[in-house]
Amino acid sequence: AYDFMWQYMQFFKFRSATLLYTNDGFGVSLNDIKDYALQEGRGSAMLALALLGVVPFDDLMLATIAGQIKASPTRLIIMGIRSDATDAVHNFLLDYNLTRPKYQILTSAGSRNSRVFSKAFIGWHSAGAYMDDSDGLITRWYQMRALMNQDDINHALDEYGINDWSPIPYLPGKLPSNEDFVNGELTEFVSSFSLFAFNALNTAFVAMNELLHEGYDNDEIRGPLLKEKIAGLETRGVGKNTSFDSNQDASARVSLVQYTDVYMQYDRATAAMALLPQTDIVIVGNADGSFPDTVIPILWPDGTYATQPPREYNQCFPGMYIDEDGSCAECPDGSVSSDFDTPECSTCELGTYSNDERTMCLSCSAGYIAAERGLSQCTKCPAGQYMDVDGGSSCILCPRGTYGSTAAATACTACVDPLSTAQVGSTSHASCICPEGTYSDGGDTCISCPTGMVCTAGSSLANIPRSAAEAAAADVESRPFPAVGSGYYTTFQEPLSVYECVEEAWCPGGPPEACSANSLGIACGKCIEGYFRDVEGGCSECSSVMRT
Repeated sequence: AYDFMWQYMQFFKFRSATLLYTNDGFGVSLNDIKDYALQEGRGSAMLALALLGVVPFDDLMLATIAGQIKASPTRLIIMGIRSDATDAVHNFLLDYNLTRPKYQILTSAGSRNSRVFSKAFIGWHSAGAYMDDSDGLITRWYQMRALMNQDDINHALDEYGINDWSPIPYLPGKLPSNEDFVNGELTEFVSSFSLFAFNALNTAFVAMNELLHEGYDNDEIRGPLLKEKIAGLETRGVGKNTSFDSNQDASARVSLVQYTDVYMQYDRATAAMALLPQTDIVIVGNADGSFPDTVIPILWPDGTYATQPPREYNQCFPGMYIDEDGSCAECPDGSVSSDFDTPECSTCELGTYSNDERTMCLSCSAGYIAAERGLSQCTKCPAGQYMDVDGGSSCILCPRGTYGSTAAATACTACVDPLSTAQVGSTSHASCICPEGTYSDGGDTCISCPTGMVCTAGSSLANIPRSAAEAAAADVESRPFPAVGSGYYTTFQEPLSVYECVEEAWCPGGPPEACSANSLGIACGKCIEGYFRDVEGGCSECSSVMRT
């Protein structure tokens, strides 16, 4: 029947529904409709609400559920209600104005005592209008039933384990007596669900009989064996063939009726059941349980007759839009709709993104940006960049003198004065360096560059070469250090003790102990062996005469 309800929604183009059910096996299975919707990508269009506990229901729970129903755009309420709760649920609908003209209600059970029944209140029945018993199955079954008392039936149910198998919908104490049958007073038994129970019990008896003929003993015919046998049977029932699949789901021919009251009448002449004339049969399902291709006009809660519901009865939720087929479709990523029945979704602007429900565009938080239109999530600002306000569309590079070591930063960290950075967008504390004209001795203190030396930004005492080999490989640009100025000289042992050279040309500067060609010593004052200081201040090679 629940599959039939989904087909009902499809046929009448209902875009959403509220599923209201009691918290029992029968009621909870109403969620099958939500599963069908999820398979179609429309799970968000189903509002599933459970009535917990027993009658009388908790008033606060009822008030909460009523508020949820009224807050949703759906005009269709599909109910799976256990029989003992029918009156309470129907009266709840009336008390909270959840009936016509605003809501159409499809229910699994009717109640003669309910105050809610109206021509727009529709019930579904597993037997429905197709009550034919031309085979006389009910008569023959009750002839057998007349030979047993209730103790016999209870013993049989226990003996064959039927009460332990949920698909057999036997309700203890609800089986009518043979006298009830003869007098035509089978109101509760044959209304809606009970005729399905009759066909299911008949299938169980056929299965038991076949197992007996197959040689099984009475004490073996129970539980899993009986369940497996029934799953492979198709038996002739009242109005239809009855079968169960491996999932214990039964086939059911369904009809929908609109009524002011509902009960059944026994026709002694034909030995068949018929709906009373006051009940309007509006839809009769196909024998295979599927929805018919055409229907007669239905009386909708607003008082109109039509083969399709009024326009306001099938609205799209916020977060959806009406597609070309007239169905509801979810807004694409990065777009939203904030009202019901929106013809198209709006694209989120720069600096914003669509929420999960796709009902509004939200500003990106500080530290995040949306650099394009139509995004469903914001992007973190990378290390070395930041965004200090909500709704940003581009990150800002950390300025000189600051750094950003983490992503999604809302501000950059300032270097300790007088440290600074060589460029914008620095990503670590290591980028904080001493400014030009100073050098670091390893701490956060910057020391003025000695006279005769050159300190570029980031110069560090730790980078000064301490040997000729290190000096040859030194790169003052990548690993800056206090370099010796042109015309000055320092030693590897005391790289900050500066000597002024006699001639600037003698001392080219750079790493310690850097001298012009063929010269050495403090301030490059000596020429290497075999060379002499010429009149131009350079070191020239001695002639052979001079050597001798």
